[in-house]
Amino acid sequence: LKHGAKSTDIVIVKNFENLTEFGKKTMKKLMEVGIHILVEYSQKNINMVETLNVVSGDGGGDSGGDGGGDSGGDSGGDSGSESGDGNGTESGDGNGTESGDGNGTESVGENGTKSVGGNGSNKPQLINNILFYTDLNNIQNMLKNKNIIKDYALILNGKEDIKDIENIKKLTPTPLFILLKPENIYEHILVTRRFNQILQSLNIDIPYIHYFNINSKNYDDIIVDAALYLGTCLVDLMGEGVIINVTSDVNLDNINDSSNSAKPTENISSKVALNSFLTLNILQDARIRLFKTDYISCPSCGRTLFNIQETTKKIMKLTGHLKGVKIAVMGCIVNGIGEMADAHFGYVGSAPKKIDLYYGKELVERNIPEDEACDKLIELIKKHGKWEDP
Repeated sequence: LKHGAKSTDIVIVKNFENLTEFGKKTMKKLMEVGIHILVEYSQKNINMVETLNVVSGDGGGDSGGDGGGDSGGDSGGDSGSESGDGNGTESGDGNGTESGDGNGTESVGENGTKSVGGNGSNKPQLINNILFYTDLNNIQNMLKNKNIIKDYALILNGKEDIKDIENIKKLTPTPLFILLKPENIYEHILVTRRFNQILQSLNIDIPYIHYFNINSKNYDDIIVDAALYLGTCLVDLMGEGVIINVTSDVNLDNINDSSNSAKPTENISSKVALNSFLTLNILQDARIRLFKTDYISCPSCGRTLFNIQETTKKIMKLTGHLKGVKIAVMGCIVNGIGEMADAHFGYVGSAPKKIDLYYGKELVERNIPEDEACDKLIELIKKHGKWEDP
């Protein structure tokens, strides 16, 4: 929550029927800031929803998104993920919440949304923030409960028959989004490609979120699995979000969330934090959701005209709190200008100990002494309204 929750963020909660009183308070707090709670459809969970104390009023919020919509969660869990599927998550799908019992989820992009709840609803505001999810076997039973079900999610493994997927269009109402959860991670890309092609061929315009379990106990393996199987899909524009659930106990003692912030980094002390770290960074690198400053830096070569490693660290320390700002640090003007990609600001070596500054692709100041260049960069960021005090 301290990083800023969105009304399109979602927390998936398993074992919802077993919420403690502390867990109920956590759920209510999450809903009060606009987060949506996603719960598996069952009579026990319906009964639990009815026990929650809620406020009256019109609910609503946005969730999902055809080209991106933000769908993620900022709640936590004892062994879940920020954008994950596990035991509680900051944005994930897990069991339990950091302050409570749940599994959370995080994720999704920023282009386009679908409405959840809505101003015309007579349901209390916080109840509008609870969505149910189910599979194809139970969907018709769930939809009969019109007093409870307004918006919902459908969970699939991606191997369903084409006819079954086509029948999704006949559901009334159609799902707000789909949770795509293949049976194992090694077939995730293949299953996603098949599923994505089927949706396109059937003109089904329902966003889907990757629901991803990682069973490894080794941190490096977890990083590789998450980046490879999820990152590949997102870079190919398949899916609008990510749910990560690290299911095994991992040695987290020496893992830090290097958010490039000017503030000291915080230890990743739980699965919730680990899942959050993985999910948000994958979404950031896939350009689906920017939650921190984005840096583009060349690896250095014989043409580099300043100490690019130390300079990059210095710039990251000064600007790491600027959410969504893209800064390129390039060693020379030979390749630097072309490699800045879509950066808002560019810091490029032009001569020994001299720096050129760019706004987009436009050269705005030339041959600045290196010891003055960082201050000049900050002035440029302020000039264009992208600066915020740490």
